[in-house]
Amino acid sequence: MLALALVIGSLVQGGGVVEDLAGVDRAAQAAAIEALGSTVEFPGPAAEIAAALALRAGLDEDVVVRRACLEALGRRGDAAALSELAELVATQPQAEQVWAVQAMGATPGGRARAWVLVCRAIEPGLGRDHRAALPWSELVRIGAPSLAEGGSRAWTLAEIRPLARLARSADRLVAETVRGAVEDLLKVLEATRGELALVFLEALREAGYPAELVADHSCAVGLYLGEVELVLEVAGELCAGAHLAVDALSCARGYGYLATARFLKGEYEAAAAGFHEQREVAEALVRRPLSGRSDLALRSVAAQLAAIAEVSVALSELAGGARASESRVLDATRRAHVLALRAHALGARADQGSYVSLDFLFGSHPAPWGALEGPRPLPGLESGAGLRWRRELLAAFATIAPEELPGITPLGLEGVATTARDSDRLRLVFEIIEAREERLHERTRIARARLRAALGRGEAGADLSEELDEMTRDLNSLRGLRTEPIEELLVAIRRPSSVALELAVGLREEGRQAEARALLEPYIADMQRGGRLQRYVWAIQSTARAEASLGSCLCDEDQPEAAERVFLRAVQRLEDLERHLSGRGIDASAYGDITALRAGTLISLAVNSNVRLGDSERALAYFERAYELRQDSFTTVLLACYRARSGRMEEARVALARVVEEPFLYYNLACTHALLGDTQQALSFLELELSVNHTTRGARERQRAWARDDPDLRSLRDESRFAELTMEP
Repeated sequence: MLALALVIGSLVQGGGVVEDLAGVDRAAQAAAIEALGSTVEFPGPAAEIAAALALRAGLDEDVVVRRACLEALGRRGDAAALSELAELVATQPQAEQVWAVQAMGATPGGRARAWVLVCRAIEPGLGRDHRAALPWSELVRIGAPSLAEGGSRAWTLAEIRPLARLARSADRLVAETVRGAVEDLLKVLEATRGELALVFLEALREAGYPAELVADHSCAVGLYLGEVELVLEVAGELCAGAHLAVDALSCARGYGYLATARFLKGEYEAAAAGFHEQREVAEALVRRPLSGRSDLALRSVAAQLAAIAEVSVALSELAGGARASESRVLDATRRAHVLALRAHALGARADQGSYVSLDFLFGSHPAPWGALEGPRPLPGLESGAGLRWRRELLAAFATIAPEELPGITPLGLEGVATTARDSDRLRLVFEIIEAREERLHERTRIARARLRAALGRGEAGADLSEELDEMTRDLNSLRGLRTEPIEELLVAIRRPSSVALELAVGLREEGRQAEARALLEPYIADMQRGGRLQRYVWAIQSTARAEASLGSCLCDEDQPEAAERVFLRAVQRLEDLERHLSGRGIDASAYGDITALRAGTLISLAVNSNVRLGDSERALAYFERAYELRQDSFTTVLLACYRARSGRMEEARVALARVVEEPFLYYNLACTHALLGDTQQALSFLELELSVNHTTRGARERQRAWARDDPDLRSLRDESRFAELTMEP
């Protein structure tokens, strides 16, 4: 600690900063870089600290040190640090440009600065070479979320224009990144500020964003918000073929949106007929003759749309009064599964990826499934009906494809063929395996040719050799699957759906913990069958997700000791998995989602310890472990909360000053302000939490009960406004 203090002391004094940072041993240097990444611990002098970190990021011979310095600049997130990162984005080699952009994603200010870089670079007059050298996909991925941050606003044409221009980029990766970013932005706006999503779409339209995508998004947002008339108007244009010249699938989606709008109006028979039309249009595309991989990919997406249409037919039948055990429902689910397998086979032939699950059937647009989860109750729909229909549909699906829906109990009918006993579906499964083998053989042949060429030039070719070894292992694994029992082959080829997990999360948010546990416990048991936890990374990750959700249910039910045991089991699984992946030489950035899940579970442990166990020291220990793994706006608010809880008020306010007041932070902002003695601000954030983030009665009641017990809000309990906000029904 003394060595670290001396290093930090020399850094913040300004004299000999670069020399001191470069001259220490690596362990002390790494500790100093980590410490200097916090403006809470070391607020200044900001310019000197940022300059020292930036110089190391550009000059140090050790790539690990360079990346650590970039990440420290990102965590600081002040003006000086962001200016240095922006300069590094423009001047460093490509890989380190990407790291600098990723570092900007650590704070709202960094994300906004990344988008400023995009906006400036896209303007006419900037040299073509400079524009081409920028890491566009990462800049868009990191910067675009800033457009949904910072509360209600109007967007300028200059802010939106890059989305319109880059969506038409000849670089497919850039165009796909932009379109994915727009979808993510709309989801955030839908969930937090409703109608503002439509305002954003209008701004996109005016900026020249592709009209077919604006129309499609307008229908999806309209369904979520219950704006049925808007959907009927825009979907009519899609059905009429307004965009067929640029999007061959728009007509099929139009029929799907029209049918979904009719479903929302309670016209279930008309909705089913509309979904049949959607399936027919989509299947016509599926049957198109082959003409290359792009056509295969189009046909794969069309098969997905046809499968979604069949699921929607089944849902319409259930809403119209049919039982899940009736043949018209089971037949529709089987047809949906056949089409899903066909989509997978076509995608495998187009070399679009190895694994596909049924998740796309439950939530993708156009379909009523997601609309039933919207923030507004459907007119005339009795409470709980939508959830009942969805659960019945899943039970029907689990009856015909049990291996693909863990956690869902089949109907227990006799004489219904599962995938393992259905020759048509098994033929498609083996078609998927054969297509994957063909593509792997092709890639292996190309890699061998590249390796021979590299060796001929006298190059080592180590990376190519490793790539070839990996492909050889994949080929051997595929061949070995043919000797597996059919049930295990299906699990290996068709990654099981996580729909039971998503449904459990929704039930828990509604305060229906027992029902959520009834899904999570069998899901975990299913994941543990057949040695899956010893064979598949996805099985470990999915099991840990389920255990984290189960722990949250137990915490809600005031069983803190049981909750802690389950949370710790999930953390241990993830730690073991990360250790295994690291031991194989895989870079940590490749499994960042696993690390993020572990950090989130540690935060849940901290909350359980603080609120349920009343052990603030244990809570702090869990939080500090989480903060080592994750530094973003959420953990920054929690850092402020923990500083305030321990009486370090000024440090708490410094941390709080770095936070943009986003909806997902409202509750923790309420807690932090309550601990700081800012009573009115705390009450305002609590009111926002209950009104904005909990749009159903069940969700509000669960959060009110939690707030009544939360020790961080103890100072508010004598306030009449707190009593009104958290009043029991």
